[in-house]
Amino acid sequence: MTPLQMAMVASTVANSGVEMEPQVLNRVVDSGGHTIVRIDPRKLRRVMSRQTASEINSMMVKELPLAYVSPSPPDADRAR
Repeated sequence: MTPLQMAMVASTVANSGVEMEPQVLNRVVDSGGHTIVRIDPRKLRRVMSRQTASEINSMMVKELPLAYVSPSPPDADRAR
């Protein structure tokens, strides 16, 4: 699985189960800061129900704080 695919999974969950087309930018501006072109997000397809996406999102949010309070990995001191 590529980093882009991993990001798409997370964004699909965040978008209530709708997969969006990946994009790098959302607008093009000129040297004066004026928007020349606006690039709107494009939905590709629904890949999971809203309910499933909501349940996965809840699980991810519930576990996130644990990732930040976990002790350092055993080999963390070796990297220094």
